[in-house]
Amino acid sequence: MLLEDHEWDLLSVKEKLDHYASTDTEKDDYRARNSFWADILGVTCGGYNQEVDEAVISALEALQCGVFFADNVQDEIIAYLLCSANLAEYGSSPRAAFLCNDLSDVLHRVIERFRQDWD
Repeated sequence: MLLEDHEWDLLSVKEKLDHYASTDTEKDDYRARNSFWADILGVTCGGYNQEVDEAVISALEALQCGVFFADNVQDEIIAYLLCSANLAEYGSSPRAAFLCNDLSDVLHRVIERFRQDWD
């Protein structure tokens, strides 16, 4: 099901993730931008470097297990992106990203779908 921008903007984070994960890129049934970066993270420039995509996926997998600790500046930036997109909350002690918005049931499907974007 294609969604217009105004319809997309009304969805909750969980609804956006569910819609993103439920669509099939091969059937062209996703939104026109078809991008985890733009549609989920709100970043208009992204998805051009598979190594960066893999780093984001690794962070999402860590969140799926409960917490994402930033070991370097790249990880810290990814944590900021995930928190800014309301996928995670940034803790003060310990300083790490924690999954929020009850997204655990949809996150696995989102990760698989994100992988399809560049497979």
